[in-house]
Amino acid sequence: MLRVVGAAGAAWGVVLLARGAEVWRAVDATRPGENERLATTALGARHVLQGLAQAAAPRLTVAPVIGVDLVHAASMAWLAGRDPRYRRPAVVSGGVALLSALVTATAAWASHASRSYAGSPPPSQ
Repeated sequence: MLRVVGAAGAAWGVVLLARGAEVWRAVDATRPGENERLATTALGARHVLQGLAQAAAPRLTVAPVIGVDLVHAASMAWLAGRDPRYRRPAVVSGGVALLSALVTATAAWASHASRSYAGSPPPSQ
Protein backbone atom coordinates (compact mmCIF):
# COMPACT_ATOMS: atom_id res chain seq x y z
CA MET A 1 0.00 0.00 0.00
CA LEU A 2 2.86 2.42 0.77
CA ARG A 3 4.19 1.96 -2.77
CA VAL A 4 0.79 2.95 -4.16
CA VAL A 5 0.72 6.04 -1.92
CA GLY A 6 4.19 6.96 -3.17
CA ALA A 7 3.16 6.46 -6.79
CA ALA A 8 0.10 8.65 -6.24
CA GLY A 9 2.28 11.38 -4.73
CA ALA A 10 4.67 11.20 -7.67
CA ALA A 11 1.72 11.40 -10.09
CA TRP A 12 0.46 14.53 -8.30
CA GLY A 13 3.93 15.99 -8.67
CA VAL A 14 3.87 15.31 -12.41
CA VAL A 15 0.52 17.11 -12.64
CA LEU A 16 2.03 20.13 -10.85
CA LEU A 17 5.05 20.09 -13.15
CA ALA A 18 3.03 19.69 -16.34
CA ARG A 19 -0.03 21.79 -15.48
CA GLY A 20 1.02 23.93 -12.53
CA ALA A 21 -0.43 27.16 -13.94
CA GLU A 22 -3.79 25.49 -14.49
CA VAL A 23 -3.78 24.04 -10.96
CA TRP A 24 -2.92 27.49 -9.60
CA ARG A 25 -5.81 29.09 -11.51
CA ALA A 26 -8.21 26.39 -10.29
CA VAL A 27 -7.20 27.03 -6.68
CA ASP A 28 -6.72 30.80 -6.68
CA ALA A 29 -8.71 32.01 -9.71
CA THR A 30 -5.78 34.22 -10.72
CA ARG A 31 -3.04 33.90 -13.28
CA PRO A 32 0.17 32.77 -11.58
CA GLY A 33 3.11 35.12 -11.67
CA GLU A 34 6.75 34.09 -11.87
CA ASN A 35 7.00 33.43 -8.11
CA GLU A 36 3.86 31.29 -8.13
CA ARG A 37 5.07 29.29 -11.14
CA LEU A 38 8.43 28.73 -9.47
CA ALA A 39 6.78 27.62 -6.21
CA THR A 40 4.41 25.27 -8.07
CA THR A 41 7.33 23.77 -10.02
CA ALA A 42 9.40 23.29 -6.86
CA LEU A 43 6.45 21.69 -5.08
CA GLY A 44 5.82 19.39 -8.05
CA ALA A 45 9.47 18.31 -8.12
CA ARG A 46 9.37 17.63 -4.38
CA HIS A 47 6.26 15.48 -4.78
CA VAL A 48 7.85 13.51 -7.64
CA LEU A 49 11.08 12.86 -5.73
CA GLN A 50 9.29 12.09 -2.47
CA GLY A 51 6.82 9.77 -4.19
CA LEU A 52 9.52 7.89 -6.08
CA ALA A 53 11.56 7.47 -2.89
CA GLN A 54 8.48 6.23 -1.06
CA ALA A 55 7.65 3.78 -3.85
CA ALA A 56 11.24 2.50 -3.98
CA ALA A 57 11.80 2.13 -0.21
CA PRO A 58 8.39 2.28 1.46
CA ARG A 59 9.32 1.26 5.00
CA LEU A 60 12.49 3.36 5.14
CA THR A 61 10.75 6.53 4.03
CA VAL A 62 7.65 6.54 6.26
CA ALA A 63 9.01 8.88 8.93
CA PRO A 64 10.81 11.26 6.53
CA VAL A 65 7.77 11.50 4.24
CA ILE A 66 5.43 12.22 7.13
CA GLY A 67 7.92 14.72 8.56
CA VAL A 68 8.32 16.60 5.28
CA ASP A 69 4.56 16.72 4.79
CA LEU A 70 3.96 18.01 8.33
CA VAL A 71 6.65 20.69 7.98
CA HIS A 72 5.12 21.74 4.67
CA ALA A 73 1.65 21.91 6.25
CA ALA A 74 3.01 24.03 9.11
CA SER A 75 4.75 26.40 6.70
CA MET A 76 1.54 26.75 4.71
CA ALA A 77 -0.42 27.51 7.89
CA TRP A 78 2.13 30.23 8.66
CA LEU A 79 1.86 31.64 5.11
CA ALA A 80 -1.94 31.57 5.20
CA GLY A 81 -1.91 33.60 8.41
CA ARG A 82 0.77 35.99 7.24
CA ASP A 83 -0.23 36.87 3.67
CA PRO A 84 -3.90 37.14 2.66
CA ARG A 85 -2.95 37.03 -1.05
CA TYR A 86 -1.74 33.44 -0.64
CA ARG A 87 -4.26 32.28 1.95
CA ARG A 88 -6.33 30.03 -0.31
CA PRO A 89 -3.40 28.31 -2.12
CA ALA A 90 -1.60 27.90 1.21
CA VAL A 91 -4.64 26.31 2.87
CA VAL A 92 -5.13 23.95 -0.09
CA SER A 93 -1.45 23.01 -0.26
CA GLY A 94 -1.25 22.55 3.50
CA GLY A 95 -4.41 20.44 3.41
CA VAL A 96 -2.93 18.21 0.70
CA ALA A 97 0.22 17.83 2.82
CA LEU A 98 -1.80 16.89 5.91
CA LEU A 99 -3.83 14.41 3.89
CA SER A 100 -0.63 12.92 2.47
CA ALA A 101 0.85 12.53 5.96
CA LEU A 102 -2.36 10.91 7.21
CA VAL A 103 -2.61 8.51 4.27
CA THR A 104 1.06 7.55 4.63
CA ALA A 105 0.68 6.95 8.38
CA THR A 106 -2.48 4.91 7.84
CA ALA A 107 -0.89 2.82 5.09
CA ALA A 108 2.19 2.23 7.27
CA TRP A 109 0.01 1.16 10.19
CA ALA A 110 -2.04 -1.17 7.97
CA SER A 111 1.13 -2.65 6.50
CA HIS A 112 2.59 -3.21 9.96
CA ALA A 113 -0.65 -4.73 11.24
CA SER A 114 -0.91 -7.13 8.30
CA ARG A 115 2.71 -8.26 8.79
CA SER A 116 2.10 -8.75 12.52
CA TYR A 117 -0.89 -11.01 11.92
CA ALA A 118 0.38 -12.82 8.84
CA GLY A 119 2.12 -15.54 10.83
CA SER A 120 -0.42 -15.75 13.64
CA PRO A 121 -2.73 -18.73 13.92
CA PRO A 122 -6.41 -17.97 13.34
CA PRO A 123 -8.34 -17.06 16.48
CA SER A 124 -10.14 -19.97 18.15
CA GLN A 125 -13.91 -19.98 18.09
